[in-house]
Amino acid sequence: MQHPRTILFVLLALLLTSCSWTVPFYVINNGAMPRTLEIRLSKKRDSIPIFDPRHFAVLPWSAGEPDHEGRHDLKVSWSQVLRVEIPPHSALRIGYLSNDKYEHSRQQFINGRVFNLVRLRAGQTEVTRETFDQHFRKTSAGIVWELPD
Repeated sequence: MQHPRTILFVLLALLLTSCSWTVPFYVINNGAMPRTLEIRLSKKRDSIPIFDPRHFAVLPWSAGEPDHEGRHDLKVSWSQVLRVEIPPHSALRIGYLSNDKYEHSRQQFINGRVFNLVRLRAGQTEVTRETFDQHFRKTSAGIVWELPD
C-alpha cells in the first residue's frame, strides 16, 4: 500500500513545481549607443520589493526577446538611487513577480511583494509609479519599456 501513496506524492510534487512562473520587468535599449538609466527605489521594512538591484541583470535583446544565454548578473548592492548603463541592443531586468500576474502599478501583489519603484529616468524621459503603465507594456517576454530615441 505504501507504493501507490509514494507515486501519488511524487506526481503531486511534480505537478505543483511545474505551476511556478515569473513575470520579468525589462528596460530595453534598441539603439546603437549605450544608454544610462537612473533608478530611484523605496525600501519598506518587512516587505519584498519587486524591483531589487541585487537581482538586476543585463541581457542581449533581439526580435522582442531576451537572450538568456548571454545574461550578465550585475554586482549591485542595495541602494535607493542607482545609475546603470544599458549596452546597445540589450535589456536591463529591473524586477520580477513570482507566481503573480501584472495588471497595473496600483494592484495588490501576493507573497508580500510591493511596487517600490519611485522613478526611472532615461535622458529627458521620466517614469513614476503614476505613469508606469503609460510607458511599460505587456509582451510575451514580460513587462517592457523600450527607451525612446
